[in-house]
Amino acid sequence: MTQQKIGTFSKSTFFYLILGWTLILVLSGLLRLWAEKADCREIAYNEAVAASERDLAYHAWSAGVGGVYALEGKGSPSPNPFLHVDDRDLTTTDGQTLTLINPEYMMRIVWQEKPRAGAAGVHLVALNPINPVNQADEWETNALHRLAGGAAEVAEQVDLNGTPFFRMVRPMPAGESCRRCHEHLGSGSSQIAGAVSVSLNMSSLTVIHRFNLQQSAIAHLLVWIAGVIILFLIIRYNRREQVAQFSAQEATARAEGALDQIMQNTADGLSIIDRQLRIIRVNKQFCQIAGQTEENIVGKSCHEIFPCSHCDWHECPVHRVLMGESHLERDYDLPDPRTGAIPYRATFFPLRGTGGNIIGVIGQFKNIGDLRQRQQEKEDQIRFLQNVFDALPNPVFYKNAEGRYVIVNDAFFRHLNATREEIIGKTDFELFTLEQAETLREQDEELLAHPGVEMTETTLVVASGATREVLLSRSTLVGPQGDIQGIIGVYLDITSRKRAELALAESESRYRMLFESAADAFFIHGVNQPFLAVNETACTLLGFSRQELWVKTMAELGSPECQPDIAHHMQEMELQGQQVFEATLIRADGNPVPVEINNRQIEYQQKTVILSIVRDISQRKKAEEELKRLVNLLVASNDSLEELNAQISK
Repeated sequence: MTQQKIGTFSKSTFFYLILGWTLILVLSGLLRLWAEKADCREIAYNEAVAASERDLAYHAWSAGVGGVYALEGKGSPSPNPFLHVDDRDLTTTDGQTLTLINPEYMMRIVWQEKPRAGAAGVHLVALNPINPVNQADEWETNALHRLAGGAAEVAEQVDLNGTPFFRMVRPMPAGESCRRCHEHLGSGSSQIAGAVSVSLNMSSLTVIHRFNLQQSAIAHLLVWIAGVIILFLIIRYNRREQVAQFSAQEATARAEGALDQIMQNTADGLSIIDRQLRIIRVNKQFCQIAGQTEENIVGKSCHEIFPCSHCDWHECPVHRVLMGESHLERDYDLPDPRTGAIPYRATFFPLRGTGGNIIGVIGQFKNIGDLRQRQQEKEDQIRFLQNVFDALPNPVFYKNAEGRYVIVNDAFFRHLNATREEIIGKTDFELFTLEQAETLREQDEELLAHPGVEMTETTLVVASGATREVLLSRSTLVGPQGDIQGIIGVYLDITSRKRAELALAESESRYRMLFESAADAFFIHGVNQPFLAVNETACTLLGFSRQELWVKTMAELGSPECQPDIAHHMQEMELQGQQVFEATLIRADGNPVPVEINNRQIEYQQKTVILSIVRDISQRKKAEEELKRLVNLLVASNDSLEELNAQISK
């Protein structure tokens, strides 16, 4: 069976299954529709029966007692004009008038005065009624005739002005008490004086019926879709199984052909050895390596073709692979009439059956003469790189992806005070403290996960026990195939630089402490530029926060009359280098503050800026004003004394 035939069979089977499933769901839906209609009619029928039974029970009781008398008057029923009996109206001994309420009249009064909301419509009907109101309509007339013909009841669903109604007519048997009122009609031969007609509006039931049908339709649709999906998955699974079986058969045939092609077209010698160590299949390259024909090789044991030192039972690579080892490699120098000997690498790996069990061994013999030459060239390149590394003054290393040191230079040995044997093949955990090794390994893993170049500063304990600060520059080494092979790194001793940075940080900390604790306000800024730094005294003096001061200039802090003068002084700082002047600054609350501004140029963040030292001179100004007042007072007093002295002298 071809794959095309399998596909055609699956499609036709799927079509017929879907068709059958659809018919089942359609039949189920039709049955559900019939059941819903039957349920709807049964509900209407039961409601109509309940309504008629209740009213017939009232009628039977009233008829059994011959009717009841009620008082005439306000709020009471008026006499029945269609009741022709002698004792219809009576007068009690206390003068009250009573009127007879016969069963039919009582039922009409109840229906008219106490209608039940939402209940079925009930009324009396007759072919020849005493009261014209009880005249039967066309449907009721037909129903009454059917009752007269012996039917126990008549019930049907009809449309009245487009609205569905369930109608029922049930006979009202005429008892002996009924003949008192109906004997003038001459109906002595009939036992039916009339009937109770019930009309039930089925609109609400129809809505419920339609809703149930919609829900049923949705449910059937979902079940149909689910069934289609399940059938599709079953067909698909069966098709896969059939295709897999067919593919396996084809694959087996192709594998046989491919095996022949591989064995004959490969450049390496191939042999297949069974569990008895007999060679059962070889290619022409193997025959050339062995120097024998295929007929002379097949059927012999492998050690008969290539006797070697590994043929001891426990060392035999073929036997060890048969015992479960994944693969083994051995190098052989096989005789060659032209060159004397050719190096071959024999690789043995298991041949497994369909159940996964080892049924033999495949031997691959590869000429490794060129490989050995390339290995020699690679070793020469490694020695050259080692010489280049050793010539570098800084410690240099190469670690493989497993984190083991492969190449290091002499400076690295000196850095760790260790020999090559003590470092090559070791990891950081064997050379450094646990904490340092964990840090280095985490950094290596991050670099291997995100290849590139990385520079980090770290602290290492050297062989002498001294702590050195180093800058570790590392980059990933990418192989010819684009794979990450390891990490190359260089150590740069930055201990002196770190000490200088620490001293600078300490100096800056001292400067910051002096800057913040100064009694005068300090402002650092460019020429008419926003402030770069201010101390806490400046914020206290002017009532601004640091953030508010950082967007202002010195001139903007001055009073309107002082702003041009302050800006002019700042411009002249480039020529003068230092200056002292007085000005008036405006606080955040709008109050003026007389100050003395001492400007000088300093280096800040590698550029020349202005340091303005602002001192509050309010008290000094007050003292000067007081002194001036006293001087003026003394001058005035002296003038008065001189005038007095002049008068005395006269």
